[in-house]
Amino acid sequence: WTLESFEVYPSTGEPIRLAGTGRLEYDEFSNLNIEIRTDPATAERLRAGGLQTDGGILSSNGRAALDVQQKTLTYILDGQPAGAAASGPLAMNRKRHWQIESGVLTLTTRDDAGKPVSVGRWKKTQ
Repeated sequence: WTLESFEVYPSTGEPIRLAGTGRLEYDEFSNLNIEIRTDPATAERLRAGGLQTDGGILSSNGRAALDVQQKTLTYILDGQPAGAAASGPLAMNRKRHWQIESGVLTLTTRDDAGKPVSVGRWKKTQ
């Protein structure tokens, strides 16, 4: 999947639309790899909103479990106890809600109140 758009909604300030590129890979063994590369200005806006990047890169690599009925994706992190509380708005142990329409995968991360904190749209690649 290639990134079409990614928005972050910090608890303070204006929404941040990421300028950059990205890829998402999910295989038949439940391995999920995501990498988004932002420009320096976007990385600075994210930092100001309380989200750190690694040189303008947001990434995660690991395994994920899909709940098809609830349409959620949960990362499985090595060494993390099952059911651990989320440690931040984009914490890896926070469920992502997904939907697929017209070849576009939308992943939405929500806060404890159910409000979106990020929305990523990914287009299926051939």
